[in-house]
Amino acid sequence: MEMPLPFSLPLQLLVIDDEELVREGLVHLFEKSPHVDVVAAGATAGEVVEAAAGRTANIALVDVCHGIVDSWNGISALQKTFADIRFVVLDDVVRDVHLRRVLRLGVHGYATKGDSFQSLYDIVRAVGRGEQRFSPKALERLVST
Repeated sequence: MEMPLPFSLPLQLLVIDDEELVREGLVHLFEKSPHVDVVAAGATAGEVVEAAAGRTANIALVDVCHGIVDSWNGISALQKTFADIRFVVLDDVVRDVHLRRVLRLGVHGYATKGDSFQSLYDIVRAVGRGEQRFSPKALERLVST
């Protein structure tokens, strides 16, 4: 039995990734998935805030692989723009420094680009239910440190 969602379905998703091919692929996959509406996508949080003007969003998928300072600042900007937004961080590999920062910021989910789309989708859905969810690779790293 699934837990009730704190957000109504479909989840309202923002996708932030500086790599156009990855971003477009994620948008395409999420648009084909049940229970998710992609509100806006862009290379930066600023682009996404502008593209989502006047719309609501409750989940942000944020790439932190490149432009790390911009990514973390983008999370802060999104928190100010969207009141109850929850975050899933997308990294190219599990990094201890990113995991520590994610835990400090209270980010709700963590996945890597090496995970399957199904795993990422499951993480996004879990975060939408109000859970904190990390990929198996990230959990393994957290337990071993």
